[in-house]
Amino acid sequence: MNFNKLEIIFTILAISFGLAMSQGDYSRKMAIYGTSRAKSTVISTQNDSVGAIVEHSGIFSIGTAGGKSLLFGYPFSAQTSHTHFHIDGSLWGDYDDTIAGHPLPAPITVAPHRVGDSIITSWTVDGVQFTQVLVPTYVGVNPQIRIEYRIENADAISHSVGLLLFLDTMIGTNDCAPIATPLGYFESEQEFVGDVPSFWQAFEESPFQPPDKLVGQGIIIGADATPPDVLVYGNFWNYHSVGWDYTFAGGLFSDSAVLLRWNPIMLAPGNHRTIITYYGIGVADRTVGEISMSLTYPEQIRPAHCDGFSPDSFVITLFVSPEDTIGGAVASLRTPPFLNIVGDDTKPIIPSIVLPDMMGTASWNVAVSSDASTQTGTLSVELITPGYSPTSIEREIDITAPDGYPPDISLVSEIPSPVVRDTLT
Repeated sequence: MNFNKLEIIFTILAISFGLAMSQGDYSRKMAIYGTSRAKSTVISTQNDSVGAIVEHSGIFSIGTAGGKSLLFGYPFSAQTSHTHFHIDGSLWGDYDDTIAGHPLPAPITVAPHRVGDSIITSWTVDGVQFTQVLVPTYVGVNPQIRIEYRIENADAISHSVGLLLFLDTMIGTNDCAPIATPLGYFESEQEFVGDVPSFWQAFEESPFQPPDKLVGQGIIIGADATPPDVLVYGNFWNYHSVGWDYTFAGGLFSDSAVLLRWNPIMLAPGNHRTIITYYGIGVADRTVGEISMSLTYPEQIRPAHCDGFSPDSFVITLFVSPEDTIGGAVASLRTPPFLNIVGDDTKPIIPSIVLPDMMGTASWNVAVSSDASTQTGTLSVELITPGYSPTSIEREIDITAPDGYPPDISLVSEIPSPVVRDTLT
């Protein structure tokens, strides 16, 4: 394939800029967080593809079983990602420091420890216990770390509780990883409040990167994930010091990060709340040619409760990247019988003129048929571009129908006796 000279120059400049920014940002981060935590003892867990490490404070990082980073610091330390606990308007964090802007460290009542493949940590504030459980698993074919927080009110009065999770993305050696969702790929920061996409992806290079490059993927709708009330991705330096409320910047970003927030709800005495999200390895589905194409969609649709699906609706997005300038392109989506397109099946590529150093997109809303059975179907998109032969991309999507029975519940393990924080070494 002959690359356009402008595209080659743009790529070289982008890579050089990214490397320079990564080195500069690393130095800035070390100036804030220090190097002592890089030597902290960590507990690790992994399957054959993805792993997680947890420091003594409960802060974690995630990467591949081969040692490549999906979050900053992996596999040696967990430094810049964090969790905030919101209790009755007060904030606490999984820190062991007093860095300016950080909430106070939440008291650890159960130190990080392994139970099977899980790493469990607990904090208790004002009679409310927050238990973090990290375990490697698979969602469909995608290796993921299941990130669970169980929040239990052991107090005699009700409390308002919420949670904020900040993830400092670093894909391979790229601390400036581009981020996309099924709603599109943008070079500027994006904010979703209430209506969040089903997943997000961070790329070692771009949505059109070679297949040997790494993709990080967060699943926030589907499986047993708890959709956040807020999803923001953008510049690490705009959001790393956010306690709870934030100001959306909206500009271009380099050093990338993701902020997820589950707003407070009231918990009566004895009640609990469970928050689950996933982050691990994804795949950039692409077709390379004169016009490269990439498709984002959930690869699996799973049962939800006894008679529903998760997700029961989602967005399919096509990305296109041409070698030469194109204009007036349209894309048509064909779905299997268990998916219904909401609106037109043919959409224009936006923007209408796409230059070699740009990306165009088209998106479709689809809904899952309520009577769908377990099967594998085919998604296909055909791109019609004036002056070019038709181009198509085709991918499989699996659906598993609910069986109508409630899930089995079993006790996996008991949490060990509490430990005192200052006994940790």
